[in-house]
Amino acid sequence: MGALPALALFRPGLVAPFLCVLLVFPLVVLLGAKSEPSTGVGRCCDALGKASYCVYVLHRPLGALVYAAALQFTGQGWKSSPPGAVWSS
Repeated sequence: MGALPALALFRPGLVAPFLCVLLVFPLVVLLGAKSEPSTGVGRCCDALGKASYCVYVLHRPLGALVYAAALQFTGQGWKSSPPGAVWSS
């Protein structure tokens, strides 16, 4: 999080994303891998990690169910609704 304000020094263009990919993101991953959470935070991270797998496994079937419902009720499918129009573009 401390490296993110440094990005404000760069104007949008090709340099800032390039530096993020080469320097900032690997640094964030390295710092995260080297840190050890406290007991309470560790339990929270463990629980969220286990819950994230359930979300990952179920997001496709639930998305198909929502699409089928949108198609059934509107006759036009997912792209006719505002969230669908945003997510499909």
